[in-house]
Amino acid sequence: MAVGRLSPSKMAWALAFSLLASAPASALDRESVIETAKEHTYLPWHCGPENLVVDCGDGWESDFTEGDYIGVAYDWDGSMTSEEYLAGLADGLGAGSHSWHGSLSCTVGLDCSGFVTQCWQSELRLSTATIPNSSWEIGIDDLLPGDAWNNPGSHVVLHSGWLEDGRPTFYEATPPLTKHTTDVSPSYLVDYTPVRYAWMPIEQEVPGLGTVSDPHLVNSFPYLHFGNTALSDISNFDAYACDPDKAEPGPEIYYRIELPTSGLIDISLSSPANTDVDPHLLASLDADDCLQRHDRHIAADLSAGTYFLVADTYHSAEQAGPYKLTIDFTPDEPVDPVDPPTENESGCSCQTGPAQGSTIWLLVLMAALAGSRRKNETRERF
Repeated sequence: MAVGRLSPSKMAWALAFSLLASAPASALDRESVIETAKEHTYLPWHCGPENLVVDCGDGWESDFTEGDYIGVAYDWDGSMTSEEYLAGLADGLGAGSHSWHGSLSCTVGLDCSGFVTQCWQSELRLSTATIPNSSWEIGIDDLLPGDAWNNPGSHVVLHSGWLEDGRPTFYEATPPLTKHTTDVSPSYLVDYTPVRYAWMPIEQEVPGLGTVSDPHLVNSFPYLHFGNTALSDISNFDAYACDPDKAEPGPEIYYRIELPTSGLIDISLSSPANTDVDPHLLASLDADDCLQRHDRHIAADLSAGTYFLVADTYHSAEQAGPYKLTIDFTPDEPVDPVDPPTENESGCSCQTGPAQGSTIWLLVLMAALAGSRRKNETRERF
């Protein structure tokens, strides 16, 4: 059996129970992600005659001949460290495989999602289909080294940077060897979605510490914050009056929301499949003053004033982890009326600004153009 390799039966079990933790075993940072990518991409190894024959898989044939190579071999369904790869070769396992060979236990190497699994140090074996469950979708302009471009069911690559002409560069596991790609055509990644691993540290300057005494301040909208209850040691509320049967004994993060006027507040909180963080809207820092609680989304008509939001971990501390919080607010105050007509120096009665109707059409046109730009964002980025 291949060193560091999931057998087909174990792989099926892992995918079926995707709620298992996929958090990295140790603290993750972008430098270590890229270093792992380079380690696999520039790994020297020797293919011997023992790596060109296998005792499993009818019709298997390696892409390699005897000799020296740089970069880990592509191996369908493979995911392992560089040390495990070299150990497998030393044990006489086959060098690489393809999808038509099936998932083999007698070969070593990496496929595209196995490569990203190793770079992100995920304890759960990721696939292009499950990566969305452990990552946030981000904008192209937000991509940083260590993020990824994912095409579910097809391929995933690890973003490394940009060329001067605006084209992306990336590391990828693709036949025959893991490589650093720097010469893509403008259309190569059109069908790919930029994503950020949910456990990747995100640098944000937000007011407040997220504690009871110093909550994160929310006083402008839309508001976006990436939090992580696993980094909190506060657990004041185990249940809330608005839904007392839901146990929330895990760690919490606090927000103070300042509304200048009455209106509709819209709160969305999402977290990876293996974590469970829920939003709770409070009139004060008291669980008995809970206004609404939900697994993911809260919408409420509120008066002007101060409110609190608690991102609380459901069931137990084991469910703590990263989350993405967005808060929007639509005030009830009416739109300022259009200025009345005035008389200019020539005696013409006209408005001081654009006509109301033309202003509305201008806004509609701007919205349409923005939608068109978003639709073609990827093509234009390249």
